[in-house]
Amino acid sequence: MNAVEIEEAVSVLADQPFDRDGFPKAYLERSGVTERRTINQMANYALLEWPDNLEISDEEPASYVPKVDERFNQEDWMKMQELHALPANWHMMPYADFLEARRKSMAGIIRRGCRNTPRRLVHRQPVLN
Repeated sequence: MNAVEIEEAVSVLADQPFDRDGFPKAYLERSGVTERRTINQMANYALLEWPDNLEISDEEPASYVPKVDERFNQEDWMKMQELHALPANWHMMPYADFLEARRKSMAGIIRRGCRNTPRRLVHRQPVLN
């Protein structure tokens, strides 16, 4: 995939519509979000340790995020949210708004990574033996 194809794919990702409010799967289901395609969006994935995931269970983000936030200094917390493409105040957003904003943030991070990748690596053809 060349840089143009990556840019097009990222743009398509950022523009897809989503619906419903909510985030943990059990919370979304309890809130009426039952469509697996909506629940299992790439934008709804989070990097969590297994014990943290169990502790969060079906809590809404507005409840569990402040507990997680306490573990970090403000600078680290802000940097982690940026690197994980989490929009400002994401934990207070309706689920649909969160998905839309996060997908745009994810696309921005991918674009930034592509721009920082040396052109010689982006256009390099695989070597076939």
